Amino acid sequence: MRYNALIFDIDNTLIDLRSSLELSLVNTFDYFNYEIDDAIILNYIDIFDQIVRLHTQGNIAHGDILESTSENFLKIIDGVDVSLSDFHDAFMGYYCQCVIPVSGARRALRKLSRFFPIYCATNGNHDMQELRLQYGGLLPYVQGILSPELLNCEKPNLRFFKECCNHVGLPAGDILFIGDSLTEDIHPALSFGMATMWYNPMKQTLKRKQPTFVIDNMHKTMLLLSDWSFTQLPSSNYNKM
Repeated sequence: MRYNALIFDIDNTLIDLRSSLELSLVNTFDYFNYEIDDAIILNYIDIFDQIVRLHTQGNIAHGDILESTSENFLKIIDGVDVSLSDFHDAFMGYYCQCVIPVSGARRALRKLSRFFPIYCATNGNHDMQELRLQYGGLLPYVQGILSPELLNCEKPNLRFFKECCNHVGLPAGDILFIGDSLTEDIHPALSFGMATMWYNPMKQTLKRKQPTFVIDNMHKTMLLLSDWSFTQLPSSNYNKM
């Protein structure tokens, strides 16, 4: 089947979030003339992951993830005499600019945009995500960003996917949703009737609803240009629900 629009998740699908966070942290420490090492970076990433889990559990708003990470990070790091507001403002400035695309993402969007309208879906701040896509060299290939500010809801609420369809002007069955998160992207998109492509670089085993397609690198999305020769995996490749 040929789809009439592609919707890509942003973080960990088009943008390498961890690498971008690490680079932003390194630049923030350099800005305040502090030395940084791998242990400090790992501490930050561990705290970020903990905060994300709290968000997944409904205990923290998406818009508070990065500030809460900065707050908890500064509590455990010795020798950094910087206020939370100054540290976080500097970090966010670099975060919007220190954007590392997922390998193959820019090339994939460049080629796919010749044949498909491409949109990006995010729970992040609209203006910030637009700026990150710009610095990552991805924005020229994107027709629109589907954000909470625009749609008045967030993933994984099914209303988000309904509003995506309304904004794109297509029924769910005409859209292919590409994302890395089963809980926020793939399963709700499937439930709403969209076809899905799970970006699964770690080659995890799926135990629940089966996506339409599974890829382990972004280069494979370019096969959309000619045919569906990448594998539409049979249910026997997965554990049953």
